[in-house]
Amino acid sequence: MNNTKTVHPPSLNIMGGANSNPSLSIVPDTLSISMNLQSSESQLFNHCKRKKERLQESDTLTEEILDVKTDTGLYWNLQRTGVSKYPYVLKTGDITLLISARQASSPMPSASLNIGSVSCQNGASEMIEKVSRWLNEQQIFVVKNVVSRADLCLDLLGHDIKNGQVRLFDEDYYICKAVKYAQFREHRKITGVQIGRGSILLRMYDKILELKKPENSEKFEFFKKKWGQNPEFCTRVEFQLRRLALKEILRDGNYQEFLSKMDEIWNYLTNDWFRHARQAVDRDNNNQSKVGTSQIWKEVQSASSSKDKIKRVAVKHIQKSMKQLTAQMRGLLVTIIAGLGVDDLKKPLERTTREEDEKRYWRVVETVAHIAQEEIRKVMDSKDWKTILRTRQKNTVLVYDELKGDKYIEPDMFGLMPEYKPTPSLF
Repeated sequence: MNNTKTVHPPSLNIMGGANSNPSLSIVPDTLSISMNLQSSESQLFNHCKRKKERLQESDTLTEEILDVKTDTGLYWNLQRTGVSKYPYVLKTGDITLLISARQASSPMPSASLNIGSVSCQNGASEMIEKVSRWLNEQQIFVVKNVVSRADLCLDLLGHDIKNGQVRLFDEDYYICKAVKYAQFREHRKITGVQIGRGSILLRMYDKILELKKPENSEKFEFFKKKWGQNPEFCTRVEFQLRRLALKEILRDGNYQEFLSKMDEIWNYLTNDWFRHARQAVDRDNNNQSKVGTSQIWKEVQSASSSKDKIKRVAVKHIQKSMKQLTAQMRGLLVTIIAGLGVDDLKKPLERTTREEDEKRYWRVVETVAHIAQEEIRKVMDSKDWKTILRTRQKNTVLVYDELKGDKYIEPDMFGLMPEYKPTPSLF
C-alpha cells in the first residue's frame, strides 16, 4: 500500500498568458507562422537585394535599417545574410520575418513570421495584424497562413519548482502520454523538467532564475510590470506544439482557427496529454486512471475558459524509400513486358554482370515507354475520346483574382476543377 502523504497547497496566483485573471483565455508565449504571399508588383525584394549586397561588401556592418515608407510603426533591420530557403531576414525587437520572392502558388511558404515572448504577451493578434498591414503597404498580400509552432504557457506565482511537498518535478507523480523525461539542475538544485520530445513537449521551470540572467534584465522588468509584483518564486508551465501536432488537432491550421481553439487545446494538454497526480502513482497495480489530480494542477487546468477538449486525429505518414520503390518498379516492368510477350524477357535468366543487367533493365524501360506512347496515340485518335474531349472543353470555371478583384473564365479541360471561391481576410 502506498503511504505517501498527500499535501494540498493553498490556491496560487496564476498568470495565464498576458492575463492576470485565470478565468481569461490562454495566450501563446511564442509563435511561428508560415505564409504564402502574392507580390507581383512589389519593389520590396529589389530594395532588399540592393541593401543586402551593400551589407555584404562591408567588413563591419551586420544589419541595416530597411528604409521603406510605412504608417504601421514597424521599422525592420535587414540582416547581412539570409537563411535556408529565405534570402532576406528582417528583425525588429523579438520579431523576425524570413521572406522570399516566392509566389503564393509555390508549394513552399513565401515567408515565416516568428514572434517572441514579449510581443506575444503584449498581444500576438495585434502584432500579426500590424505585420500584415506592413506587407500590404509594400504591395504584398497574405493568401494563406499556417501556424507551424506555438508555445502556450502560464505562470505559477509564488510556487517554487523545488517544493518538496507539491513535487511538481517528480516523475512518479506524472500521468502522461510522453515517454521522454529530463530533469535540469544548477548547482545541484532542480531548476526545471521537460516531459516529451518532438511534436509536443512540456517544460516546467524556474522562471525567476531565467529572468535574473543579465541578458534578460529588460524582459524581467516587463514581467514584473505585467505580474504587478516582484515574486520571490515563479514556476512557468509551458507546452510547446510543433507542426505535426498542430496538424493533428487543427483542421485548416491557420492562426484564426488556432486562436479560436486555444482553450480546447489547453484542456487536452492539461487533462489527456499530461496530468500531475496528488500522490505517487502505483504503476505496478495500474492505478493511474484512478488516482486524483493534484491541487496545483487543478489550478493549471482552470486557466481555460472552456470545458471542451480538442480531438486529436493521427496523421498517416507515407514513408518513401527510393531503394524499395526502384526495386518494385523493376519487378513491375518485368511483369508487364513478360505479359506483353517481349522476346527479350522470354529468354531464361542467366548469370550476368552488373553492367549487362543494367543494359537489359534500360531496354525494358525503353520498351515500356514505346508501348505506352502507342497506347496513348490509339486512345487519342479514337472517335469516342475526341467527342468526350470536345464536350469537356465546353465546361468552364469561374476564377476570382483576389488581388485585382477581376473575374474571368477558364476552360475546364477535364471537368475536374471545382468552382473557386475567394478567401476572406486572413488576419
